[in-house]
Formats: sequence, C-alpha cells, structure tokens
Amino acid sequence: MRASDAGIALLVAVLFWGSGIWTDGQAIALGAAQIVPLVARRRAPGTVLVIVTVATLAHVLYGLSKNIGYVPVLVGLYSASNTVWLCSGAAMALGLAMSMVRGPVNGGLLALAISAVAWTLGVERQRHLADRARLAELEAAQRRERTAMHLHDTLGQTTTVMLVQAEALRAVGTLAEADLRRVDAILAAGREAMTEVRRALRDLRDDVTPDRDTDLPHLVERLREAGLVVDLPEIPHWAERVVAEALTNVLRHAGPGTTATVTVTDAYVEIRNRIPVLSRPRGAGFGLSSLERELGSRLVCGRRGRYWVVRAYFP
Repeated sequence: MRASDAGIALLVAVLFWGSGIWTDGQAIALGAAQIVPLVARRRAPGTVLVIVTVATLAHVLYGLSKNIGYVPVLVGLYSASNTVWLCSGAAMALGLAMSMVRGPVNGGLLALAISAVAWTLGVERQRHLADRARLAELEAAQRRERTAMHLHDTLGQTTTVMLVQAEALRAVGTLAEADLRRVDAILAAGREAMTEVRRALRDLRDDVTPDRDTDLPHLVERLREAGLVVDLPEIPHWAERVVAEALTNVLRHAGPGTTATVTVTDAYVEIRNRIPVLSRPRGAGFGLSSLERELGSRLVCGRRGRYWVVRAYFP
C-alpha cells in the first residue's frame, strides 16, 4: 500500500514537472506541500485532503492557473470519499479559487465537475471494498458452519452411539468391579466429549448453512446396532437429515430398546417415539434448529401425550 501511494505521489510530481508548473523555488515548495501528503492518503485520508486543499489554494493564489495543478486535491477526494462534508468543502473551495484565475466555466465549473467525478469514483471504490469484506465474512461463516455440521454429524452422533452402548453394558452386563470402573471412565469421557462438542457447536454456529449430504441407511444401521428399533420407509431426499438427527436424538434421550416410528405423508415427515417415564422433556437442539433454517421448512418438535414427535413439513 505504501509503495503504491508513493508511486502515485511520484507520478503527480512528474506531471507537475512536465507541465511547467514549477517555475521557481516557491512554486516547488507549494507543489511539494501538495504532493508529499499523498503518501499517507490511506492512513489519514481526511487530514491529507485538508492539507492538500490548503496547499493547492495557496498555490492558486500564488499564480497557479493550470488545471493540472489541482490533481492532488482530486486524489484526496478519491481517498476521503466517505467524509461527504469534508469533500464538499474542499471541492467548493477549489471551484471558487479556480473561478478567480480561469473564470467561472473553464475554472470553477470544470473544477467542480472533475471533483464530483473523483468523489464518485472514491464512493464506488469504498462500496466495492465493503462488498468484498461482506463476501469474505460470508465465506468465513460458511467455513465455520461446514466445520460445525461436520463435527455434529460425525463426532456428535458417533459419541452418542458409544455412550448408549456403554450405558447398556453397565446396566445389563455382569462386570467385575475393575471393569465397572473402566466403563464409568468411558462414560465420563464420552459425556465430557459431548459437552465439548456442544460448546464448539455454539461457538461455530452461524446464520449461513451450506448444503450437506447424509448417508441415512448407514446411520440407521448403526443406530439399530446400538439398540434403536425402527422401520425406515422411503424418505424424501430433503428430509434425510431431519430423520437422521431425530432418530439420533431418540436413541440419545430414550435409550436402547426404544421404538421409533417414521411416517411420510404428502405434507410432512414425522418421527415419533414413546417417552420413557424418567425422561426429561427436551427441545430442538443445534442439529434440528440449524436444519430448520437450512431447509426452509417448518419444523415442529414436542410432546404429544405419551410420545415425543418431530414433524418436518415439506419446504
């Protein structure tokens, strides 16, 4: 950035020298006062515009009559385009000064017109930079969301199956005291891992959600091996991730041996399971709530009598 700004200042200096503006020592000093501040035009655009405008007005009053002499002000207007009142004042002052030495048309109006063009170009540049910044933020949000969804769909679901299997082993298995301690250690580590997964998902969660694919038959087979009882009808492609997340939640909250019923109608896909007596009510977690935003479909979760129901309506 500094090299390009120095290059612009050098280019303006060459224009001044080639146009014959620098006729004596005082003209050179005033021209230098116009040009040198341009090196800092990105770091302090408002200050640079003020200095360059004052130096240009002094140069005009000294005898500067060539239009090339106010190029530094145009560069300053381009750089400080966000400050409308400052740019307006600089342009008006330049137009008034040039009208005194070159007349209202060839001097004042021409300076105002060129100043307006320079300011407009600066505004467009700022808008372009803002669009690029928003695009960069969107891409970063998409990367975070992809990471969150991958974490949820792999580590979260796998850890759920592991915990259910370990809890079932502890409840029904005939284990020695040392083996029970090992199982308890596995359960503690698994629960801690789930806590960390949920914390990471909260940190990574964003409003932008990319498309993802789910291997539903493979996941259902794993859930069946972990103790979930379910018959899977043909599921619409858009609802596969809803079904995968809902069935994983059934196993997590209701435990092995629970029967889940999946129903597909012309209006919705529903996943239903009986609520265990000691089970606590739950709501839509990260997976279901993020899917509702992503799919653009209405998602209803809640207790219906003795059953917990997840219903996703067609988008």
